[in-house]
Amino acid sequence: EPLLEKAAPIKPSPVGAVLRLLGPAALDLSTTVLVTLSLQRLPASVVQMIGSSCIVVVALLSRVLLGTRYHRGHWVGVAVACAGLALIGTASALGGNSGPAGGVSGALAGVLYALGSTLTVAVGWLLEEKFLRARLFEPMQQVGIEGTIEVVLLVGVAFPALWAAPGDDRGHAEDVLESARVVGRDGALLGFCLALVACLAADNPLSQSVAGRAGSVLRVFGAE
Repeated sequence: EPLLEKAAPIKPSPVGAVLRLLGPAALDLSTTVLVTLSLQRLPASVVQMIGSSCIVVVALLSRVLLGTRYHRGHWVGVAVACAGLALIGTASALGGNSGPAGGVSGALAGVLYALGSTLTVAVGWLLEEKFLRARLFEPMQQVGIEGTIEVVLLVGVAFPALWAAPGDDRGHAEDVLESARVVGRDGALLGFCLALVACLAADNPLSQSVAGRAGSVLRVFGAE
């Protein structure tokens, strides 16, 4: 039984489809940027622990914004899943994994970036779930439109902003081009990158199908 009843199918115009998915696409791109910024300042294990709170954030926001009703057992499951992910992150941190050091101010900025990414991914996924439940899009269609919008935003907004930024931020844009050259020269690395792209191509529509049928909480659990 779905947690929300599906509405009658609606067929938005091409312009309407782009406008509807502009928000989720921008939030998804923002999530990637914020996670990258947090990993530059915090160990990956700490970022993982903060990210595990996404399950709780999605559950609370879906209750408030989408009116999803959860039973006591659902909340217990959310709490257990969150605790398990936190334990995994703690074990990784105690195992000696370390990340870039940036002092107290850098660590605080990293935590804020990680929390911001948790919020953007939660809101973005809930918007996607809303559209899927309303049967506005099929999962493959939604993934394709969002991906196209994100590429346009990345090339037309993010990269120009980095090149125009003063100081070290300009170097980040140059690092992107150098990384692309390194990948192109290394056959094994290029193969791994292509394999990752193939896995993501399969994961994204499957992930959205889970959100449309069983809700974003289960989707978060699968992603973690």
